[in-house]
Amino acid sequence: MSQNRALIQATPHSTLGSSLVATVSTAFAAVTAFFAGSADARQQARNAAYLSEATDLYDLEARVRELDNQMHKQSALA
Repeated sequence: MSQNRALIQATPHSTLGSSLVATVSTAFAAVTAFFAGSADARQQARNAAYLSEATDLYDLEARVRELDNQMHKQSALA
């Protein structure tokens, strides 16, 4: 905690303010994009995020198979 306080005290307020504004504007843009897109676009974004968390090629292949199986189950129910 004291390290954070020292860092804040050593950092000019204008830098902290611009960093905070950049973070908030990035978060706002992400939320806006999420709600502006279609349900399919949101699902694609979730799938892409899930696949990007793969740790190696084998994990990626397993995740692709899992998503493919989910897609086939959903189409069978429809």
